[in-house]
Amino acid sequence: MRFFSSFSASLMVLALGGTAFAASGPRTLLEVGSFSPAQKPLASVKGAEPGALDASARSILAERAPWSQGLSLGPSREATLRDGRRIVKMPQMHQGVPVLHRGATVSFDGAGVARIVAARLAEDLPADVVPALSAEDVVEKASRSAGLDMNAKTAKLVIWPSGGGNVLAWHFYAPGLTIPYAPVVVVDAQTGDIVARYNAAVSVHQASVFPTNPVKSPDVQPVTLGLPDGETKLSGPLVVARNCIDMKTTKTLMGFITVHTCELLQTSVADPGSLDFTDAPAEDTAPEDPFAELHMYAHTEIAYKFFRTFRADFKVQEGPIDAVANLRLPQGLATFDLQKMADPNLPLEPFQNAFFSPADPANPFGQLFGITGGAMMFGQGPIKDYAYDGDVVYHEFTHAVVNATIQLVGTPHRDAFGIVMSPGGMNEGLSDYFSSAITGDPDVGEYAILDADPSSKAIRSLAAADACPTSIAGQVHQDATLFSAGLWDVRTALSEEQRPELDLAVFAAMEAAPSGDLHYHDMAALILAEVKTSPLGDAVATQLEAAFTARGVLPHCQRILEFTGDTMQGPLKAGLGSGGALGVWFAPSVPAANVGQNSLGWVPGVIQVRVPIPENTESLTVDFDGASISTGLGGGGGAFAPRVLVRFGEDPVQFTYGPFKATDDLVVLTPDGGGQQGLNAYNTTATVPAGVKTAYVMIANSGEGDGAFTNLTFTTMQSSGNGGAGGMGGMGGMGPGAGGTGGTGANPAGPDVNTDAGCGCAVPGTSSVPAGASLAAFAAIAGLLARRRRAGR
Repeated sequence: MRFFSSFSASLMVLALGGTAFAASGPRTLLEVGSFSPAQKPLASVKGAEPGALDASARSILAERAPWSQGLSLGPSREATLRDGRRIVKMPQMHQGVPVLHRGATVSFDGAGVARIVAARLAEDLPADVVPALSAEDVVEKASRSAGLDMNAKTAKLVIWPSGGGNVLAWHFYAPGLTIPYAPVVVVDAQTGDIVARYNAAVSVHQASVFPTNPVKSPDVQPVTLGLPDGETKLSGPLVVARNCIDMKTTKTLMGFITVHTCELLQTSVADPGSLDFTDAPAEDTAPEDPFAELHMYAHTEIAYKFFRTFRADFKVQEGPIDAVANLRLPQGLATFDLQKMADPNLPLEPFQNAFFSPADPANPFGQLFGITGGAMMFGQGPIKDYAYDGDVVYHEFTHAVVNATIQLVGTPHRDAFGIVMSPGGMNEGLSDYFSSAITGDPDVGEYAILDADPSSKAIRSLAAADACPTSIAGQVHQDATLFSAGLWDVRTALSEEQRPELDLAVFAAMEAAPSGDLHYHDMAALILAEVKTSPLGDAVATQLEAAFTARGVLPHCQRILEFTGDTMQGPLKAGLGSGGALGVWFAPSVPAANVGQNSLGWVPGVIQVRVPIPENTESLTVDFDGASISTGLGGGGGAFAPRVLVRFGEDPVQFTYGPFKATDDLVVLTPDGGGQQGLNAYNTTATVPAGVKTAYVMIANSGEGDGAFTNLTFTTMQSSGNGGAGGMGGMGGMGPGAGGTGGTGANPAGPDVNTDAGCGCAVPGTSSVPAGASLAAFAAIAGLLARRRRAGR
């Protein structure tokens, strides 16, 4: 028995797993309707035993996706939501080895009927799962790549999906606790090659705390903490709070690096008689105040209670999550000055951010600091204390929720148009969305942003007019708001009674996602499916589809910009030196792109530009500025080595995967320039075939280090010797143009965005809100882009 309610054309394409290039990746399925297994249908989900529910889910999956029966699914886990729906999630296995980021889910309503069936499963699996190399054989290489000692004993043998295909690999992970660095390194178990590398750190008891933060709600209000009877410290069944106290302690990393670090202690103590916590707010720069610990704990409890309205037994992990206030780092860490890092008499330096680090039970850092699971770390910044901002606490806690549900991957997603940071962007976007849902307003971090930019209104705002492709930068915080703002557009138009239903639908989609390796439109389709089967129904689903379309999420975020004459800058403003802020795009490194081993020697970029070619054009010159971006702690870095990809004709630059390939007509150029620290000018020229009217240009990366680029411009030279349109300041550029606009990936009816007169690309946000930007992004590249090195600028 089944029925299909009406989908729009774009959603139906997504629901059938279909884009023209989908065959290059995992096989996908998303069906919404009414499904019961041919044998032994459930009378009711409410009383069904887990075994019966599992059997029913597998039977329905077999009927809806017969092609999946030759594949193996491991033991399921099940989630029961407040409205009675139960979601069965089945991870993919292959010959006893987990296939990461692949699986299937079946969502049942309270009547025992399956309403949503979703799958994202790998078929091109290795025939042999016996590793040629042990974890001990490759641990040294993994450690060098990460810049930290990796532990061979905790490495896991997995099948890892990369752009080059599904490979048997060793998966190494070292959680970051007192540093915002939690490297994951994936090493091919047959060849010993590095397949992927990325940073997994995402960033009766009465007390009085700020309802949200000192800017939004400056007066403290009483709250009751959910602590056990008689407890005098902030140690609850779900949360444990600690404070970063400088006891002049040093610890050893990698067996030879001595680092001055803090001790994680509990300093907020209740009155032994009343059991009330009386800590009061301190100065914003107080390095070890107990109120920061108290405030952080109270808002973590608030966030936990919010998510438990969706699922009463929900936990982000088996034990309590650790939350640490007043995090500060050793001096010399940013420059890797070993002498300063080891000196316990130098004061710890402020840390200008907050982050969440997933758990690893065998983590040696956790053993040193008494942390056994995931942890949220809140910095004491140079001006403000991040634990004082409830928005930031809610945001970081939602990262833990994502880790416990959808498990969005830390690597980029790949599509026909290159690299897209949609998994990380949606991780940040969902964290912003639920933070705003808890507080009731779209601005996130009004207090914390003052630590970096006192003139700004918030870290991000869901009211910003961000859309694809103009807001895409290849950086997860920047690439978040186009997705979360689409959800917020609809939420604000709903009644107070309807808003919790939308929140539940989003959470249900997180639970029901068959994989964390998703594009924006994949997650949008899952949320739409949950909305359609909720009390909100078709009417709100139609509104949400329209909102996602206006934001460029649907039908597909293609990330193609238009060049119309002016020098183009990216949407992420960075570089706060005397040269002023520059708008940049990021270019992921070869290891970070997760394309796997490939014969091309480079990986795709994030955006491409459509360049009109005048008649009689003989050559196209491409100019841009670029810089290497340091990632990792004392290692894991490398240099940005740009490549310029050009495809002449009416078709954009496109790729296929497994193995990674480009079209035969792609021109790959190595630009002149580079070689200096900081911002470098790059330049290259391509010969234009006769009669061509259009070129598509992408900045790719063949280096081991991430890059950032800006000031992108194009100059054409005609057979008469006259130069065509070029960007202001571009080498060979002649005269100003009209300025670029959003490309074909954006809906033409999408929200307006503000344009910077110096850019050929529409840049979202306002002067008061750096839309999509993060404090981490500013800190990472401000120093590199502070000065512009090209002569005459």
